[in-house]
Amino acid sequence: MVIKIMIRFLKILFSYIYSWFVFGILLLTNVLFIVILEPPFFLGVLLLPLDLILIISWGLLQIKSPYFTLQLNNILQRINVDQLNRTLKKCNPDFKQKANNILKLLGTITQEFKEKHSLEEIDSLVDNLFLLSENNKTLYQRWQQFGTAEQRAIMQNKIKQQVNSLNETYQMLQAFSGNLTLLEANFNEVNSISNKLKYINQTIQDLIKGE
Repeated sequence: MVIKIMIRFLKILFSYIYSWFVFGILLLTNVLFIVILEPPFFLGVLLLPLDLILIISWGLLQIKSPYFTLQLNNILQRINVDQLNRTLKKCNPDFKQKANNILKLLGTITQEFKEKHSLEEIDSLVDNLFLLSENNKTLYQRWQQFGTAEQRAIMQNKIKQQVNSLNETYQMLQAFSGNLTLLEANFNEVNSISNKLKYINQTIQDLIKGE
């Protein structure tokens, strides 16, 4: 069991793009240390356990990050996380900020709240968020590059609608997250939240189709 957990931990750690920057710096430091200082053999060997400690420490520092939280809870298992991050970088700044806030909050909710039906709605929300991000990236790039004043105004309005939709989603999820214990004890409240999630998902789908 412990071995499986460690393997999964390392798999997530090595799939995290920033880990490769850290590993690259660590490797470069080792090479410079050996080439410039020419240490005795036993000191060179000591670099291996030191490197391992540093890698584990990096992983422990990142374990509470949004990326690790989302991956550990498997809510992004159907989409490419790196692709999502690349897409968000090219989105409208307000859209990007709100999308990242939603992803962080989803990590907390899936970690603390296990009601199956609602989690299915959250999975759909993640999928729709990914598609809407692709839509926003395309729309934002078009708005930046070309179009008449009237066309740009239409595109800007659509972008505003997408941002407002994410804002509404975030506010609803905040209320959801702040009442997890109450919701677990009250089935009617769970159904109410689930219906709201369905409504949000439908709204996002309508925005995607309305490009």
